[in-house]
Amino acid sequence: MLHVKLSRPRLFFLIGLITLAFVLVMVRLVYLYHWRRDYYLSFLEKNRSATQILYAQRGQILDTKGKVFANNEPLYEVGIDPQMTNIKDFQKLGELAKHLHIPVGRAQAAFDQKTAGDKVLRWHKLAEDVSPENYEKIKNLHIRGVYSNPNFRRSYPCAKSAAHVLGYINKEGTPVMGVERALDFYLKGQDGWREIECDGRRTELPQYRRREVAPTFGKNIVLSIDSVIQDIVEEELNIIQRDCLPQSASIIVSEARTGFILALANSPSFDPNTFFQTPIDSHRNRCITDVYEPASVFKILTLSAIINENIVPLNTVVDCSLTSVTHNGKTYSLPKDWRDLEKLTLPEVFYFSSNRGVAQLSLFVGRDRLYRYAKAFGFGEKTGFQLDFEVEGMLPHPSKWDDLTVTRFPIGHGNAATAMQVHYAMSVLANNGVLLYPQIVRRIENSDGAIEMSFSPREKRRAILESTAKTAASMLDRTDPNLRLEGVRVCGKTSTSQKIIDGRYSHTQHISAFSGFFPLEDPKIVVTVVVDSPKVKGVAYGIRIAGPSFQRIGNQLTRYLKIDAK
Repeated sequence: MLHVKLSRPRLFFLIGLITLAFVLVMVRLVYLYHWRRDYYLSFLEKNRSATQILYAQRGQILDTKGKVFANNEPLYEVGIDPQMTNIKDFQKLGELAKHLHIPVGRAQAAFDQKTAGDKVLRWHKLAEDVSPENYEKIKNLHIRGVYSNPNFRRSYPCAKSAAHVLGYINKEGTPVMGVERALDFYLKGQDGWREIECDGRRTELPQYRRREVAPTFGKNIVLSIDSVIQDIVEEELNIIQRDCLPQSASIIVSEARTGFILALANSPSFDPNTFFQTPIDSHRNRCITDVYEPASVFKILTLSAIINENIVPLNTVVDCSLTSVTHNGKTYSLPKDWRDLEKLTLPEVFYFSSNRGVAQLSLFVGRDRLYRYAKAFGFGEKTGFQLDFEVEGMLPHPSKWDDLTVTRFPIGHGNAATAMQVHYAMSVLANNGVLLYPQIVRRIENSDGAIEMSFSPREKRRAILESTAKTAASMLDRTDPNLRLEGVRVCGKTSTSQKIIDGRYSHTQHISAFSGFFPLEDPKIVVTVVVDSPKVKGVAYGIRIAGPSFQRIGNQLTRYLKIDAK
């Protein structure tokens, strides 16, 4: 055996070196456990403890019969902790990238990049909106350091159907328009949370789970929209778009006696699932944001005022061939008619929609009274619709009228209204003279289906007497071939307004519309069709463009709702 004999100086040096090492270790331990104890305990606690968000599911949006319009799709956000990766898993990154639909180079870069400057990286997001099926495949790869955060994505199973009613949630999770925005308070719910502890591999240790607050799911919104009627309306818009190539078109269908909307649609439209793929202009709910001169439908105001206040006898004869008329010592020019007309009785003036006849009769009504009736019918103010971004239109006060406005205002010129305002103005005649608030929500339910809030018809005000509404409606009984329905009588009014282009009335671009209801004797349904700038030969009269659309919709609704004449 070999013996090494150390000299005394060398032995003392070695003992001193070992003692110094122990002293340094003890000093370091005292430093860590005494002076820096709180810091490192908090650092350890921070890495071991975490607050996990428990996401609340957003409430569903349903049609009036329970069909799902908006739902939640469970998804996963998948990422990687580069501090936990194992080099043996590097060969699996190709499969990981395949399931995530990302370039393999992106997964490899995230796998390798452990720092950014002097910062230690613990999370690289690889993909969001990963389906549960793909996430199961990813879990089966057993790649160390890959983990996920569960989430939900809003989905719209009916695609474009009722898009302008529903609205959408953008990629930041913000409701942008429609029911999603207007009723976000009820839909969004409340996220929960739990305090957890993780091991060194960031895996939760359930036995150390501490406080937990469960999420509160959002409420379900049940609309008054009937998906069958909505589909009928959407298909009609497709026909209008195919045959007339308009700039836009809008259709509203509602219950005559309640004001609840059964269908509302605009063209062009969009798919809320892929809202980012369509121009922002197509997202606009034109029924409440776009205004136009209501034209002939506005004549129901003069008719209602005359009947309601017995201003002139109903057998009054009006000379509709005149180009000007003197009233109270002042001469007024009269607007042109769509065709030559002679002397007509008061009911014939409105049946044939004579501009000259209505202008003459409105002089007996008077400026202030006509303005008052326009306000009573809901023009110049928001209808109170439950969705956002509604405009109030334009209704100039009589103090701002000139002598030309006096005879043009009664025929729907010099003012502007939305399709929604026109629709509910016509509904006054259908609802015995009462103006209703438009409503699109029937009830609000909790996640178990229990009703928490229900909505009833809401009256805004009485505009005219019940007898006046019935008499006026009888004078607007439509027997035109383009408007007549199978088995029921129709009340309504067509309108054709010239668009204002560069400050002048255009002779080639028109807005064609019809607003009416049926059956005349016992109104059930109100329908309004507005078509902006249809491309057709000749003048795009409302009875020619909007009339056939109303007829097709009306005939389908009478069969679907089993409406017949009494």
